[in-house]
Amino acid sequence: MVESLAAVLISKTKSFNLRIRHKHPNVTDVRELPEFYELEQLIVSFRKSFPQKYNSPIVQTPRGLDIHVYAAHLISQLAVILLHDKHANLYSPNCQSAWRLVAAARAILDLMYIVCSTSYDITRLPLVCVQCWGRSAFVLIRLYKLEISRGRQEEALAIDLEIQSIRFTLNQMGTRLPMALKHNKAIDFELETECGQIVRVYSISQQGPSPEGEDTSQISVGSYLRLGSRSKWAPEVTIDSAGQLQSASVSRLGVNTNDSLLSFASLSPSVLDTFGHSFTSSL
Repeated sequence: MVESLAAVLISKTKSFNLRIRHKHPNVTDVRELPEFYELEQLIVSFRKSFPQKYNSPIVQTPRGLDIHVYAAHLISQLAVILLHDKHANLYSPNCQSAWRLVAAARAILDLMYIVCSTSYDITRLPLVCVQCWGRSAFVLIRLYKLEISRGRQEEALAIDLEIQSIRFTLNQMGTRLPMALKHNKAIDFELETECGQIVRVYSISQQGPSPEGEDTSQISVGSYLRLGSRSKWAPEVTIDSAGQLQSASVSRLGVNTNDSLLSFASLSPSVLDTFGHSFTSSL
């Protein structure tokens, strides 16, 4: 039931994006329209309407993980991304859409870490999980490009590691869902297209050429690789000897108020609960 309502929410958001410009062709900022505000409020109310037993994305049933509850948590964040994506100006520290876009992308990333930290076979998750993780990666790529353009290599590296974590998970999902591999390739293409002209920092998928010219792009079997950084907001992630993605911060739901996103000031503690407030200085 919760997942069905989430699907309706996505449908409403997509419909809004398709029709709003035709309905209001002369409006400079659609975020000032009542329809935008109402849709934001709908997203907020949906998240708050979860029964208490579904407040956690990980709900165990006699048959295992309740994938419908998990998917509903993901989809509620995807709706935020779909609503704010076209309006987000990552270069402006005052853009509310940018804050909400990145916060939602990171919430999806956290949800990915959480399910990967369990013993559940992620290849059994529904396709919508692949779509949500992939969309989160595309948002992070935009942020990655921004940090590179600013010359902030440490921050860019932290973001790149998060992107590679998503790619690793999608690659695992690809053993059952070919669509996951397509999303993985799309992410790689986007990285090369958006950042190919900029000197990329090294990532787990591109450690740089070895002196002998050997291929170092693959992770050796049985290795224990830490995907962390000194960045105070990048979650500490590991890949164990079984190849399972894990997070040392799986209890982190949503966004840490001490996180530094977009190189702006710290996020407000209620950044994910202020949807629907009027945009007084969005750009």
